[in-house]
Amino acid sequence: MTNPGKLLAVGKSGLLRKVYIRNGRVLTESRNFTLGDLMIFAKRLRSQDHTRSFMVDKSDEHGWEVREEQDNEVVRRTWLHDWHHVEHAMLRFGIEAMHLQSAGWIEVQAPASSVV
Repeated sequence: MTNPGKLLAVGKSGLLRKVYIRNGRVLTESRNFTLGDLMIFAKRLRSQDHTRSFMVDKSDEHGWEVREEQDNEVVRRTWLHDWHHVEHAMLRFGIEAMHLQSAGWIEVQAPASSVV
């Protein structure tokens, strides 16, 4: 299980960033690591027979795909063209995942193409 106060995200340059959230403050740390064809952000959590998944996939002609699933059904899906909106979506997903973990949900293996 990962540290619930740490998220991994990818910047415009393709560099992996660690995003730390402590006492409402967001801190980042960059790493010189490119992701190639990997998913930008993915987190999957489980509580009893329920699952929640949060994913941001690499950019294509439609933009970055931002998707949220509940019990393996897509509940929200959009394509974003502005990187700042993608960063905001990843931060929102990360915060939601941390709230779920605080409520007893456990992180399970995300899709194979994931970095988180």
